[in-house]
Amino acid sequence: MGAAGVTDGCLAPRTLAQRVYDAVLRVPQDVLNAHAPTTTAPVLRLDAALKGAAARLQAEAIDAAGQVDYARLRDSAAYADYRALTAHLRTFALHVLTDEADKKAFWLNVYNALVIDAVIAYGVRTSVSEVAGFFRRAAYCIGGLRFCLDDIEHGVLRANRAHVFIPQKQFGARDPRRAFALAQLDNRIHFALVCGARSCPPVRFYDAVQVDAQLDNAVRLFIAQHVTYDAAANVVTLSRLWAWYAQDFGGSAWLKLGLGDPLPLLLAISAHLPEGDAHALAQAVANGAKVRFAPYDWALNAP
Repeated sequence: MGAAGVTDGCLAPRTLAQRVYDAVLRVPQDVLNAHAPTTTAPVLRLDAALKGAAARLQAEAIDAAGQVDYARLRDSAAYADYRALTAHLRTFALHVLTDEADKKAFWLNVYNALVIDAVIAYGVRTSVSEVAGFFRRAAYCIGGLRFCLDDIEHGVLRANRAHVFIPQKQFGARDPRRAFALAQLDNRIHFALVCGARSCPPVRFYDAVQVDAQLDNAVRLFIAQHVTYDAAANVVTLSRLWAWYAQDFGGSAWLKLGLGDPLPLLLAISAHLPEGDAHALAQAVANGAKVRFAPYDWALNAP
């Protein structure tokens, strides 16, 4: 791990590969919750308060398909309330989240809300690709440590695995954030994380007591929308998410480059299909179906 940096009083460790990446793209190491709290009173169960605030964001400006009306949200009381709560994240004691379900729900909610916050803060108009290093730049200070979107996804939720295109594990050997990573990967998180693009899953927020059922539902919904079979051409088309994260589904890392056997991905998908659909997919594979990955639509997930 390279030397740690400090931003707004928040420790910001980075590996050598991440430092190079940030230098090339000139990614600032600031945070979006550097503002002062509106009250000095402690917020009991900040994780639950943030979930409630996120739910109000959803009620205010997120439709049934998960599309976000960012323009409406920007000036809303719901967004102002959410922003006020994020200041308290700086002193949040992450160690109180001991249960894996609590951790999953908390970090999924923080990730999805941080994307919304960053889109508004950076004035994104058509795509998050407008902001160089968006997923390295958008960050909160949480418990005195800087967590960008990549840190949350790859370091915490993927149980400290490497970024798809950046070598080395997300958190280095001496990185204190390793203590907050999930004990093991749950690949269902890929269908709950919303990256601000049309090809992402729809925006949802998660409850710790229901997170397993909610994640199962998120997988089924994503499969229904992003797995198609053309019987005439004998081609199965999948979201590119499965190619990028093939190793999380038992496949080869080469699949992200269009190489390798996609069968493990189809088996992983079949596990979440109703019996009839799983049989149809198995039959397609038996008939030598080809697997293709759809282009990823990075247009902003706005109506």
